Amino acid sequence: MAEPEPAEGALGHLCEELKRLLKDARVKQSDAVERVKNLVDENQLAPTAMLQKTQVSAILRRCVVKAPSFEFVRGLVKVCVGTGRISGVRATEEHWKHLHKRAEAEAEEKARPAKAVPGLPRVLAPDRAGLDAQQFTPVPRTELLDTALRKRDARSGGGSG
Repeated sequence: MAEPEPAEGALGHLCEELKRLLKDARVKQSDAVERVKNLVDENQLAPTAMLQKTQVSAILRRCVVKAPSFEFVRGLVKVCVGTGRISGVRATEEHWKHLHKRAEAEAEEKARPAKAVPGLPRVLAPDRAGLDAQQFTPVPRTELLDTALRKRDARSGGGSG
């Protein structure tokens, strides 16, 4: 399965901040995974905090489509704050809860189906199985047209047609 595009927006920001947190605390990713596992074993964190090294790596590379569990974020923050190298607002659970909620809210918004664009006609398309026609709402994707036109122009030597 192909790796997702790097996350942007609030989710990308959360991932970047977690990566920066580990770097600033000078904690290796593998050590962080092990320490979070220990916190779960000691019942200081819920089992949802435990992730595999590959999952943590994907998060730190922003190659995720949804936010990791808040328990994981909480565990990573605990591990990093425990080094004594992290202080201030980045050491507070409230800061990370805010970042996490923003990332989750943005993901939920993106998951909602697109609304019909006012003023565009509804398109009737026959069903391939021969059933009654179904209505589809056109979704304007101007970037696709722009890309296709650039490729056409590149193939034809850049001239305008």
